[in-house]
Amino acid sequence: MKRIATTLLLTLFFVSSAFAVQTKPANTAPAEKAHKASTTTAVDDTTITTSVKEKLTNTPSLKTANINVDTKAGVVTLTGEVKNAGLKGVATNVTKRCKGVKRVVNQINIEKGKATAPGHK
Repeated sequence: MKRIATTLLLTLFFVSSAFAVQTKPANTAPAEKAHKASTTTAVDDTTITTSVKEKLTNTPSLKTANINVDTKAGVVTLTGEVKNAGLKGVATNVTKRCKGVKRVVNQINIEKGKATAPGHK
């Protein structure tokens, strides 16, 4: 009787172990890595956007400029308006110097009626 019980328990153990191996979830490592990479990119993009905004705000000639910053995968897009083409270039140069910026797409417009150099009417 003891022998039958032992055999039954061992059989049950092996069957349940085999079942557990077969029902083990599929390898989710690639999906987890992809999610982690996209999360990391998003955090980096947020950090880049914050850094660019801070540097633009701290640039004396751009303090009153209306510049919006959007970052995707390290590519920073600048939109908004500045008083002249020189300030548009300053915005590009300040942005290029920020850590993590791969490329700058400057879509800033020059304010209407402000395109002439100071002193020229």
